[in-house]
Amino acid sequence: MQRLRALVFVGMMLLAPLAVWGAPHKVVEIEVQGMACQFCVYRVKKSLSQAPGVTQVEVSLEAQKARIALKPGREPDLALYEKLIRDAGFSPGRAQVFTEGK
Repeated sequence: MQRLRALVFVGMMLLAPLAVWGAPHKVVEIEVQGMACQFCVYRVKKSLSQAPGVTQVEVSLEAQKARIALKPGREPDLALYEKLIRDAGFSPGRAQVFTEGK
């Protein structure tokens, strides 16, 4: 009986990531003003990556925007993202929130 429980537990642990794969998640696109080089991009990305619940950050120098993907079930904290951008030495602009996934 213990062996069966152990097998069920291991099976659940292996399949758990599949349950959230493709699950709806929030994405924030926020303007970042003042970036002039790839080091600027690095600073913004590093700063935003430290926010709780963030799974991925993409920063575009050309578009002057950051794209922040969150874990499923997490709500965006726009005030925190704006603060992190300011702390990196830049000015946050308009932000939009989208839901992606199934």
